[in-house]
Amino acid sequence: MPDSPTEAPPRAARWRRRALFVAAGACGAVVLVAVGYAVVARGHPELAAWHRVAPEGEPTAAEIDAGMDLAGYRAREDAVLRDARERVAAELDGTGGGHGRFAPDSPINPARFAVDWNRTFERIPGRPVGRVLLLHGMTDGPYSARALADRLHAQGFHVLAPRLQGHGTTPAGLLDARWEDWAATTRLAMRHLRDAGDPALPLVVVGYSTGAALALQHQLAALDDPALPRADRLVLLSPLVGLSRGAGLAPLLSALDGLPGFEKAAWLDVMPEYNPFKYNSFPVNGGWQSHRLASEVVAALDRARAEGSLARLPPILTFHSVLDTTVRSDAVVRRLYDALPANGSELVMYDLNRWNVFLPLFRPAQLDGVRALFDGGPRAYTLRVVTNQHPGTRAVHEVAIAPGAREPAHRDLGAAFPPEVFSLSHTAVPFPCDDPLYGIAPRTDEDFGVRLGTLALRGERHALQVPMEQLARLNCNPFFDDLAAQVLAWAAAGGAAPR
Repeated sequence: MPDSPTEAPPRAARWRRRALFVAAGACGAVVLVAVGYAVVARGHPELAAWHRVAPEGEPTAAEIDAGMDLAGYRAREDAVLRDARERVAAELDGTGGGHGRFAPDSPINPARFAVDWNRTFERIPGRPVGRVLLLHGMTDGPYSARALADRLHAQGFHVLAPRLQGHGTTPAGLLDARWEDWAATTRLAMRHLRDAGDPALPLVVVGYSTGAALALQHQLAALDDPALPRADRLVLLSPLVGLSRGAGLAPLLSALDGLPGFEKAAWLDVMPEYNPFKYNSFPVNGGWQSHRLASEVVAALDRARAEGSLARLPPILTFHSVLDTTVRSDAVVRRLYDALPANGSELVMYDLNRWNVFLPLFRPAQLDGVRALFDGGPRAYTLRVVTNQHPGTRAVHEVAIAPGAREPAHRDLGAAFPPEVFSLSHTAVPFPCDDPLYGIAPRTDEDFGVRLGTLALRGERHALQVPMEQLARLNCNPFFDDLAAQVLAWAAAGGAAPR
């Protein structure tokens, strides 16, 4: 048939036109999401001074890698915290500042405490038996490393817990934070510990949440860079390996935050700041940096696996709650542990409370949580599950399966789920239940103005600015004593990592 003006266009032209339609539709969807979130975000509570005042002078990766040492880092930290407090106080002058951590007369203002646990801390015993770097999580601070640092130092370890940039100051400090700067702080701290004292002493890194991802990122980078200090062992608590699939949308959600009237689009949560050592408000950029860091860790794991260099990764001990709404438990298993070589690594999973009183309350998918994570195939690591001894008791035991073992081993922990606790959480793992801030049975030798673990609020609906689910979230670990004992044994085992 001869060509004619009315003949359908060639196949290539048709595909180009379809591609243009798809691209236009995608752009339209992007705009709709950005505008939609910006409109929704206008319903957030009003932004306060601490949502607007970002401290100035945080050390950048370039400055740190140019030769900054720990003393210089801490001097900058002093200036940054002073700048944040003075500028927030200036904005609050005459207004009282409400009742949260930034109000000058508030009982939870960290400046009122004998020790402000928002700051970097280091403890050096007389005769160190090892060196431990402790890295805190997103929106958190060095306080989250304190309980383990206390136990490690008491056993003779030199401990260092740096404050990561953007933390411990104001929530606005995270609006422009970058994970690359936190990674540089990790490198600085590792250099400091490497050069401190006897180089034969074991060097261990303990990371919580985002800090765990930083620990992994550093060790994976050190596989290819001999100049980077390497740890002999890693301990990961609720490690940030895989986030929810929506985390990558963060830049899109805040696309309009620079426009007048849409400043709140920079925030996922705007809440009262009632915690002296952790932000409750959460900026979109925090989610974006978490996503970027987790993606980098997964990509580095995949590269190392393809290159065959994972055999030189140090042994890893991880503690993780099966129920974790921040980090996908399946990613911890599939992306991290299934990739590890047979180097003695161990994974401890905290099961939900299978006490028969609670069993009817759980969603069916949650009851199958542990079984769904493991397919019964061969593993190169030891799996330990902390779970009820049987449904008629809250008492727990550990069920452990070593690589190649046919039968599990059982160990009584001498502990039980508290009667009101149905599971651990992402935030619970690093804190003992006698913690003066987060504990459900807090010790009273210290007072930080509030005991968050004992709050049991009752009243009418729709009165509080904070979701009841957040207030009810468990923030301490009933099995912390066993965790700490395992961490101490892991650190004391020493043994240089494979080179």
